[in-house]
Amino acid sequence: MLKKIKDKIEKIREDLDPKKAQLKKEILNKGIFNIDFFAREVGLVEPELRKELKELIEEGQIRGYLAFRDTEFVTLDYLKDQINDRIEKTFKLDLKKQSQDFGVSLESIYEAINELCSQNIQHGFFDIPVNTTFFHVNSRTQNEFISILRKGKIHLTEVAEFIDSLIESKEDIDLSSLISDVKSNEGSDTDEWESLAKDAIDVTLGKKRARIWIENLMSWNKIIGNFIEDQNYFVSKNIIARELANFLKKTGRVKTSNLQEKLGIEKIRSLKSELKILEENKEIKGYFTIDEAEYVTENKALDEIVTILNDKNQDTVSISEIKEKIGLDHIDTINLLKKLISDKRVIKLVSKDYSKFFSLKLLNKTIMDYLEKNERIYIKTINENFNLPPQTLVNHIEELIKRDNLRVIITWDKSEIINEEKILFILMEILKKSKKSLLSEVVKTTKINAKDLVRLIKYMLEFGLIQGILTNKEFTLQ
Repeated sequence: MLKKIKDKIEKIREDLDPKKAQLKKEILNKGIFNIDFFAREVGLVEPELRKELKELIEEGQIRGYLAFRDTEFVTLDYLKDQINDRIEKTFKLDLKKQSQDFGVSLESIYEAINELCSQNIQHGFFDIPVNTTFFHVNSRTQNEFISILRKGKIHLTEVAEFIDSLIESKEDIDLSSLISDVKSNEGSDTDEWESLAKDAIDVTLGKKRARIWIENLMSWNKIIGNFIEDQNYFVSKNIIARELANFLKKTGRVKTSNLQEKLGIEKIRSLKSELKILEENKEIKGYFTIDEAEYVTENKALDEIVTILNDKNQDTVSISEIKEKIGLDHIDTINLLKKLISDKRVIKLVSKDYSKFFSLKLLNKTIMDYLEKNERIYIKTINENFNLPPQTLVNHIEELIKRDNLRVIITWDKSEIINEEKILFILMEILKKSKKSLLSEVVKTTKINAKDLVRLIKYMLEFGLIQGILTNKEFTLQ
């Protein structure tokens, strides 16, 4: 989609300025040219051509460089093609020589090679002094090197052995000549060579090269990782991610300091970045405790909350108790509780504001305490103790009835519960008042639903508490 938009914009530009569009095509076709001669070719004077070149470069229409003291121009694509051919024919490419041959800066040669590598056209690494030499390898060798890096936390000396086997001793820079060059070289590179000579005393060339190659690969997005422990070790991000995911899945809850020590990550901010990658890839999900002293996976936190809530010795659990035990903030704790409730892993009742959880045993006891004193009680009165969603409370009462934990009847309008034993005697008195009783009238009087009314009358008939005939519509006393 973006390409189509860019193509349309390009077409509009060409339509608006066909001369500039034609000039662009001529430049790209040439690749390299003398500015004075080319100006005559395209019917411009030299200053005009230079102005047009500058505008095309600034607009991003072409990419290239002035060469040979600004007398020539070479496009980046042309330079890339030429450098690519030269890389293919050698193992070690001298960037300074290429700079002299094409009349452009070292930075321009570096940019061309860098782009070839980032586009997977070429493979290799820049050597020391920085960006003055490029070692060419094939894709198989580079992939082998990347595979070594992805195996785990690896010391740079191990990686250096792989590089040394490629370069061999004949290609190594001689330290004695290097130090001599420091003394004799008066150019702008003196500081770099001096620094290199000092570094070479403390760090082997192999380690230095290893670090450069790894840095090159990271800049080309071929591998992602961190240098740790005074830059002596490299850990690829996929290894960090894999180790971290496996470790956290196994432990569930771990001290932040232990995580940092295990993975060689000094700053919590860096550790959070690694964890964020895992969460984005859906490999793991978790939370830091409020004080950031621990990290706990979501599964571990859920299990811990279930253990707390399902403790049979506790009839009431407050959210503050849960937060204190698992160490998470209010929002994270609420979200975890909602997930548990959604997954039906919690056997306790939860208040509307998630501030408290209650056992079914406590609900049962509360209802029975009320009904010992009253034959019927409003459900909203019971709910004053629990602050549950009304329908949730009704559902749980119905569940207790099904389990035979409660001998009560819920009225047809779901507003009251009635003690079943006490309502039997009230019902007998109502039915004995007249020869015939319409069931619909009894339902209105008692608020007992028709199904429960029929069941209770049948119970009384069965045990001889009353005599009569029951039909679908009425009861006739005998």
